[in-house]
Amino acid sequence: MTPQLHRASVDALLSFPDQVLFVDLRRPDEIAKIGTSPVYLNIQIADPEKQLDFIPKERPIVTVSNPAARAGKAADLLAEKGFKVMGAVGSQVDEDEGGKITRIVAPPPQTATTPSS
Repeated sequence: MTPQLHRASVDALLSFPDQVLFVDLRRPDEIAKIGTSPVYLNIQIADPEKQLDFIPKERPIVTVSNPAARAGKAADLLAEKGFKVMGAVGSQVDEDEGGKITRIVAPPPQTATTPSS
């Protein structure tokens, strides 16, 4: 099982953006740039097997999701496939600890309105 990372570990990794890849598993309505400008890749967890060719095997990886459940699941899969996984992080945990990864709240669904006559 992939370890869940906390702020100190994430901040240390964010200091070396050329040496680590953050794989963000959040949906497009949840996505945000992580930290100041580290290298990151957004993939969808629905079918991660189709995304493996886009993830470099030579670079250490940290997976990110809002709660860390998706990140942990993807990290475990990547580790099984031979990727160098450092850990998983939930943006809620990092944000609560004062970290740089911001939790994104999806906007509420819009209701249909009818034009007034």
